[in-house]
Amino acid sequence: MEITKVSITRTAVQIKYTTKELGDASLDHTDRPLPSFYKALQALTPLVIETLDLPKSYVGKEPKEGDEEPGLPLRVQSVTFVTKGESRQVCITATKVLALTPSPFNITVPLRYMDQPTKEGATSEPYGKKAVAALEEVIEEAKAYIRGERAQGTLPLETEDQAAAEPSNGVDLNLP
Repeated sequence: MEITKVSITRTAVQIKYTTKELGDASLDHTDRPLPSFYKALQALTPLVIETLDLPKSYVGKEPKEGDEEPGLPLRVQSVTFVTKGESRQVCITATKVLALTPSPFNITVPLRYMDQPTKEGATSEPYGKKAVAALEEVIEEAKAYIRGERAQGTLPLETEDQAAAEPSNGVDLNLP
C-alpha cells in the first residue's frame, strides 16, 4: 500500500492511497484518529517553518485558560506524497490562525524530495534523515487508521455504588 495523501479537518480524516488490488482508493471517515496520528502530523510543523524560512515564533502556542493571547497555533492539515521515478517528493499544507480574521491563513510548502533524486538536475535539496523519519511516521499512522486503529470513545459506566442500588436476582424494591 502506498499512501499518496493524508488530510485532517475538524470533522474528518481523508487518506488517499494506492494498492495493487484496488488501484487508487480513498478513505474519508469521521472516526477520530489515535493521539499518535495528531502527534505525527504536528511533528511536521518544524519542516514547514524550516522550508519556508519562517520565524520560529510563527509556530504559536496552544491556548491555555487565562491567557491574554489566544495562542494562534500553526497546524499541519495535509501531507501529499508524490513518486517520480525512484524518488519520493512531499508537499505539506498547514494553516495559521490569525487574530484579526475568522479564516485561517493557508500555507503550502513546495514539493521537496524525501529521497536523494536519481535523475540529474534536481533543483531542491532532499529532507534530512530526521525529517524523513517524521514523514514516514505520518505514513505509518495513516496505514494504521486504514486498518481500523482509531480512538475509541468511552461510555460513562456505572460506579459500584450505582450498580448496588439496582435490585438483583429478581427482587422487587418497594417504592414510596
